[in-house]
Amino acid sequence: MDRSRKFNPWPIGIIIGLCLVVGVNGYIFFLAQQNPYELVTKNYYQKALRYESVIQAQEVTQRNGWKLEHSLIRKNEASRLSVSITDLGGKKINGLNGSASLFRPSNPNLDLQIDLVEVDSSLYQSASVNLIPGPWKVTFVFRDAENQIVFYKKMPLIVP
Repeated sequence: MDRSRKFNPWPIGIIIGLCLVVGVNGYIFFLAQQNPYELVTKNYYQKALRYESVIQAQEVTQRNGWKLEHSLIRKNEASRLSVSITDLGGKKINGLNGSASLFRPSNPNLDLQIDLVEVDSSLYQSASVNLIPGPWKVTFVFRDAENQIVFYKKMPLIVP
């Protein structure tokens, strides 16, 4: 027997390369199926309109230049959200109708919407609510007498 034929690595390299391409494509397909579809959703037109109103509200807030300070008043298990709004010069803003949407990132079942009532000049407070300790995301929306959004702000809130 003559061993004049040498080993040729090209056929094995091509097969391994094709298997690698198929494996990577399969992994990408698996990842794509695990994540929710963000672009394909029901009522996409209404959601886009709501998003446009959020962008307009953010522009109004930036144009007004108002500042919001919030605090959390805790008594036993109950909490109250207290909010104060001032303009650039430090003048208190009063006469608004406010609301706060609280989102719990770890548990959407705990999300809630609360109204903020003016209790003093430029001081708005919520009714007592039970908030579980931890991180929350809160969105403040304030409207004027004509129901136009004059202040819109999203910020984090840590409940001790």
